[in-house]
Amino acid sequence: MNVQELIAKYEQVKEDILHYQNSENWKCEGLLQKSQSVAVLSWVHDFIEDLKKIDEPQKVKVPAFVAEWYEKNKSNLEFRIWKYIKNWDDQEWNDFKSWMDKNNNKSFETLTQMQYGYEVEEEPKYYVKLPGTAWETYLVRSDENELILWQNTRTGTQFTEKEIKAIDDRYWPFAVPVEPVEVAE
Repeated sequence: MNVQELIAKYEQVKEDILHYQNSENWKCEGLLQKSQSVAVLSWVHDFIEDLKKIDEPQKVKVPAFVAEWYEKNKSNLEFRIWKYIKNWDDQEWNDFKSWMDKNNNKSFETLTQMQYGYEVEEEPKYYVKLPGTAWETYLVRSDENELILWQNTRTGTQFTEKEIKAIDDRYWPFAVPVEPVEVAE
């Protein structure tokens, strides 16, 4: 019996209980039996929902550079992975190659699981806060996409580490992690 057959079986049990609750026997029974029937119905419903989750492959979380490589190569994925490994010595050393090298052979598994869905990991964000001024000074990207220093403000533009270093490596020592904002529900 597979999972889909189990789901169908317990969907039928649920329907039988619902049909019974609408019958004359239900109206004649005592309170204890009715509450037991409701409890069983609730359990069957939860059990069916759990069974449905079994068939849902879990999405893997990957860095943005892995998602980028995957999107470029997903049309013939097994061949592209084989070709990448075959030409390992000719590959440029970058974030993806480093990930493939250090991922304890889980990289192949991860890349193939991405066919069933994946999520891109959120890269940490930073403000660039410059010291030595009377007011707080941050690096800000203007509406015209120009970089300016802005004083007397509480925050600047949020950048990734890679973006900061692309502007100028000397800004990296002044990077301050952005604190995540908790959303109250």
